[in-house]
Amino acid sequence: MLLTTATLWGGAESLACSQAQHFAAKGWEVTVGSLAEGDGALFRETREVPGIRTFSLGMDKTRWYRIAELQLKLGEVRPNIIIAHLFHSCIAARVFGRLFRGIPVISVFHSTYQERWRVAVDRLTLPLTAKYVVVSEDGAAFARESLGIGEDKLAVVPNGVDSRFFQSPTGPRERIRQELGLSADSTVIGCVARFHLQKDHATLIKAFKRTREANTGRDLKLLLVGAGSELFAMRRLTERLGLLEHVLFTGFRRDLPDIYTAMDLYSQTSRREGLPITILEAMSVGLPIVATAASGVTSVLVDGENGLLAPVGDVKGVGDRITRLLKEPDLAQKLGATAKQQVETQYSLKTCMDAYYDLALSVLGMEQ
Repeated sequence: MLLTTATLWGGAESLACSQAQHFAAKGWEVTVGSLAEGDGALFRETREVPGIRTFSLGMDKTRWYRIAELQLKLGEVRPNIIIAHLFHSCIAARVFGRLFRGIPVISVFHSTYQERWRVAVDRLTLPLTAKYVVVSEDGAAFARESLGIGEDKLAVVPNGVDSRFFQSPTGPRERIRQELGLSADSTVIGCVARFHLQKDHATLIKAFKRTREANTGRDLKLLLVGAGSELFAMRRLTERLGLLEHVLFTGFRRDLPDIYTAMDLYSQTSRREGLPITILEAMSVGLPIVATAASGVTSVLVDGENGLLAPVGDVKGVGDRITRLLKEPDLAQKLGATAKQQVETQYSLKTCMDAYYDLALSVLGMEQ
């Protein structure tokens, strides 16, 4: 069983989807469960795959008590092992799965920070998890220092992407841009991320305004892909800055090979991450990248080697680095090429999935 908090698409859901498909391809019967709603992209991506079932408990702030229904679902499915993603799912899996039913649990931590109360609950229930997986070295440092996790329980499994998939758009760049409403002559800066305070789109939008002012001879566009609670606030910010005709909000998209093909440069200004899959995706197609030096991001990007990094929340720093790449195309090409090579050799999806598969076999005491 793969257990998540919700099914709206993000890094955790992307990883859970890949895991479900991988285990199903190995001949396992897979159940993907969500504590909250069940009408998101995760379920749409997995329902059509033979060997995968889905369920949702339909929890929300007023129906928190439905967490108890997980006990009934575990009795119905009787999984051999649970791989849980994100805090609430991990705690639920440990209590209802391991404590009540003796099912081994692998907990996957997708960040590099937790509030104090979460740290306390995590530490209290750690004996109930067989393995605690982090997706980056920054996450491992947090787990060791704040949670006190020993090396026997801790596992570092970096996220991975299928480079061949992202390098295979459905058509030529000109057609894709035309369908998005972008001119062939525009220079497009893009970002793929859910609209959440953690992603700090405000810094990127403000930096884009600075970039436009510093590059008046260019037709610069900002392509923002994703949905989320901060979307309308970012639309209002864009209007207030006089950028409406230069910023394109596409909403949620799954045709990401086409989306990345339409871009000239990728920028993400997160406050913190686990290990951002969308940055790996942008790296896999050789896009030059400007990002903030957030925890998690610094596990994969090295300033001046495979991207340019600015301090978190530094509007001027982000804008200046974007301008630098626009004015130094040789540097942009070099950074993009290095990033692409590193993804292919260090962050492949197959390596990531094989690691989770071997970890599950190890927890179950099965031969690899």
